[in-house]
Amino acid sequence: MDHQAFAQLLGNYGEFVGAIAVVVTLVYLTIQLRQNTKSSQNASWQAIIRQLSDLDVLEATDSELSSFFETAEESPGALSDDQYRKFKKFAQPRFGALEYAYLANKNGTIDGFFWDGLHPYTKYLISKPGYQRFWSEQKQNLYHPDFIAYVDSLGAANGDVS
Repeated sequence: MDHQAFAQLLGNYGEFVGAIAVVVTLVYLTIQLRQNTKSSQNASWQAIIRQLSDLDVLEATDSELSSFFETAEESPGALSDDQYRKFKKFAQPRFGALEYAYLANKNGTIDGFFWDGLHPYTKYLISKPGYQRFWSEQKQNLYHPDFIAYVDSLGAANGDVS
């Protein structure tokens, strides 16, 4: 084999090794991207759960607040205007967190597995008269039309068609 043929052979091997290195790099980057996406989804999910849990813990650790919520959820007409405004301040972030999770699931940025756990919670909330009142009064001002349609469908399933 002459010098030029040998150089050509080495060049061919170099291109082959380079091509393999590119493929390996692309596979590695794909794996990293998937892991990063999963990590971002988990962080979003944890933030939603933390927000909902913080509100529930606050309610559970204060007996006066717990009693207030029981009245607000079951008999919102018994609240004064100031009390109802206070209830709205708690209801709004609850529905906001649920809206974010619903839309993220719909757009594929949160796995359906996560949303499946919040669907019953959303259904529970909208079954309560206090949240039904809040929803009917506030939905158009605060929430995305897709989430409104979803929650309204739950309300209809619960016998509320407001």
